[in-house]
Amino acid sequence: QMERVKSISDIYINPNFDSELEARFIESLRRLSGQGGLPFVKLVQDIVQGKSGYLLEVGEQRYWVEPQVDLGSKEGVVVASRPDFVLWPTQSRSSRKPIAVFCDGWAFHQNSSRDDALKRSALVASGKFWVWSVTWEDVQSAMEGNVETTLGDQLDGMCFNPKTAMPQSLRSMVYDPAWLNHPIAILLDWLGKPCDDNKDSYSIKLAQHAGAFAFRMIPHPTDVALEQTRSQLNSFWLSIEDWALEPPTKSVACGNINSSTLLIRYKWPNELATLANIPSSKMPLSPGFVIFDNRIELSEPERHVTWRKWLWLFNIFQTLPGFLLATQDGLDEGDYAQLSFSSTARPGFNAQGAVHAEAWGEVMNQSMKDLAIGLQILMGSGVSPPDEVGYELASNGDVIAEAELAWVDQKLVLLMPEHSPNMPIWQENGWTSIVAEEDWHTKVLEELLTSGKRADTYTGVLR
Repeated sequence: QMERVKSISDIYINPNFDSELEARFIESLRRLSGQGGLPFVKLVQDIVQGKSGYLLEVGEQRYWVEPQVDLGSKEGVVVASRPDFVLWPTQSRSSRKPIAVFCDGWAFHQNSSRDDALKRSALVASGKFWVWSVTWEDVQSAMEGNVETTLGDQLDGMCFNPKTAMPQSLRSMVYDPAWLNHPIAILLDWLGKPCDDNKDSYSIKLAQHAGAFAFRMIPHPTDVALEQTRSQLNSFWLSIEDWALEPPTKSVACGNINSSTLLIRYKWPNELATLANIPSSKMPLSPGFVIFDNRIELSEPERHVTWRKWLWLFNIFQTLPGFLLATQDGLDEGDYAQLSFSSTARPGFNAQGAVHAEAWGEVMNQSMKDLAIGLQILMGSGVSPPDEVGYELASNGDVIAEAELAWVDQKLVLLMPEHSPNMPIWQENGWTSIVAEEDWHTKVLEELLTSGKRADTYTGVLR
């Protein structure tokens, strides 16, 4: 299809994109900026690990977006995979795990669900990564500025207990947007939330929500009419051979029986009743699966929607330690016996973060000590360190102005207060100068995110 553009500079093709869906996913992040209560989004092209990527700003949180990342044994992942993107927190010591994003088109992935499930489960089981699956329909909805989805319209049919029957401690954990919004909206909501040095509060919030929903899938132990249902749920766990993860002693089988193609099976641990009081390091580990039975013949629209729900549900349930994405044929063939859960693994490591921190460290060692706090804030923002510490502007061999820091490509300098009288000289020579007073680091950050790296709000072309 042909599309008219103002100039050839409006055409941008990232050589690391494998499909149009990936390009549209990147654009959809911008389209959802500020929509439906979501945080504002800024996205600029950057070099990440030596290839074309992006610096993503969601609210006050920042991430490197690296396309086509190979993750395997070197990263502590048993089954190798190549996510379409990995979102790495720019803060090298962030407690937020990197998020491996998979952009799935139905035409290809309808025939690779077993392989997809094993690869994504291996990433989650490593304890180093989250995974996030988005489909063409999710991206299209986001491109139109919508945040909601209809995938959750029939979730109540999976449950035996209404919300009103939940204990008050669990009722307070219900987070309705997780079931009302499509994956890209939930992802941006997550990315915009801060986390401290020890925990990612938003992932715990999603885990609480998933645990509360799972409680509604527990058939009441004294209801005679549900005796066969309890037996069916318990027999599932007896049918799994060579499964390494033992359920907690005090746990109960739960799940749905309203569908033969989309199943949730979980050993609900008693500790979840007080999950709000459990530190992230003590989250109960218990086996669970979101299962797509890809062997059953369904009409094309129904099969497609079931597949989308399968991926969407796992985005949320993965936050409960022990949950895996599975297909029925993968379970039958013992695919997941090779996976073991790590509850103590540190978040996946990004070499870009180490290089970034080292470069900033050198700058801080050479700069005036009064700038230390502001420089640490800039380092955590993910922007590049200055090219020069102690920069001199020369004309005809003579030094005509001095600056403490200089970003040469952006023609930006930071002046100490005693150098402020020279601001007109810098301006006359085409430089932007900022004086190191009050919130100077905020002004520097704003300038770095706009000067020389302006992102077109529609096409993503860098100007």
